[in-house]
Amino acid sequence: MAAWRVQRSNADLVASLCSDGVIQTDVLADAFLAVDRGLFLPSSVREKAYRDEPIRSGIFHLSAPHVYASVLEALQLRPGLSFLNIGSGSGYLSHIVASIVGPGGISHGVELHSELVEFASTRCSACESLKHLNFISFAQGDAFQLDSNSQTYDRVYVGAGSTRQYSALLHSLLNVGGIMVVPQGSSLLFIKREDGGTFHCESIANVHFKSLKLPPIRTLRDLPKFSVLPSPDDPGDTDEDHRAALHYTFSASIVGKGASEGFAEPEIIGFSESTATIS
Repeated sequence: MAAWRVQRSNADLVASLCSDGVIQTDVLADAFLAVDRGLFLPSSVREKAYRDEPIRSGIFHLSAPHVYASVLEALQLRPGLSFLNIGSGSGYLSHIVASIVGPGGISHGVELHSELVEFASTRCSACESLKHLNFISFAQGDAFQLDSNSQTYDRVYVGAGSTRQYSALLHSLLNVGGIMVVPQGSSLLFIKREDGGTFHCESIANVHFKSLKLPPIRTLRDLPKFSVLPSPDDPGDTDEDHRAALHYTFSASIVGKGASEGFAEPEIIGFSESTATIS
């Protein structure tokens, strides 16, 4: 594993990930090449951008590229899918996903820190090489307050550690057949929603992630929910812009207290473990 190998450019970094077998498909390699990691870091740590290692600088927390590559391989992305990134941070992973799902898909990010939401939201306008990914949306908020009655997703990634009980609360954000990748304890879990409200769960790697900020479980029913609603100035589905029906912006939508249901853990119909370790 090239976890601590220093690279000189984004292309060098991707080449290293490919040679180590972490990136296994041309689609994923092209996506990493299209999104320069150096554009998603504060200037104080930008010299570390092309090292295959995690970066922590204030509120900026980026996992090592080989971790992201393993996550994206597990998510089985393809054009047209909808994706939610919980703890979207600087927006690096969201932009890689957007380059795969394309303008016919959805790439949404939810982040607690307003500064990171603003930073991530300006990447497309600030960087010429990313302007074609301007259909990405980011929102400030707590993922546990997302209203799954308004929006669900084909793929969900949780970028910080959770517990079994809290992870179960996020399962309702998945469409049937959808996949979630979430760190839980020391395991990176692959969770697939099956028909009938059941879920297949598989441990795909051993990992160590910083924990999500978890609200008291007893307060969740009383918290206002926010949902993904069509933008008020959305022109509608036209031939000129195929994304009109798919491009959403996040906006607050208050629902009645107690409207959120399904706090019981979902039924797990399968569980298996792998021996891979991602550090």
